[in-house]
Formats: sequence, C-alpha cells, structure tokens
Amino acid sequence: MARVLGIGGVFFKCDDPARLAAWYREHLGLDVMDFGGALFRPAGMPPGSYTVWGPFPADTDYFAPSGRDFMINFIVDDVEG
Repeated sequence: MARVLGIGGVFFKCDDPARLAAWYREHLGLDVMDFGGALFRPAGMPPGSYTVWGPFPADTDYFAPSGRDFMINFIVDDVEG
C-alpha cells in the first residue's frame, strides 16, 4: 500500500497571482521563482522531492474537471500503489 510522505503542492486560484506572489515575497520572504510559485525542499523527503506553492489565475482550467478553487497534491512512496 502506498504511503503519503508529504505535501507535493498547494495550488489555488486568485484574482492576481503576480500581485499575490509579490506580497508573499515582500512580507513573508517567500522565494518566488520565474514561474510565479515557490519551491520548498522538506527535510527527510526522497531526493528530488519538493513542495510547490502555486497561485493560479482565477480563470484557469488547470484544476479541471474539478470545480474547486484549490488543489493539494501529495508526495507518495509508490505512485502506482
């Protein structure tokens, strides 16, 4: 059976992703990258694993077919499990 090892990503819709990312950069010191999100490398995770923080435009269809405004992905030890 597969086990969850950590959070792979937190993605959400917002009205102005660039403005929100700039706020997080300025006020919380988040290292926002060129793609508009940030990467975290949690200790104890398998090599190459990271957690993504990612704001998306409110009109994105990236989360389809879900109608939700957010998505959380997990890092698992056996994606086929």
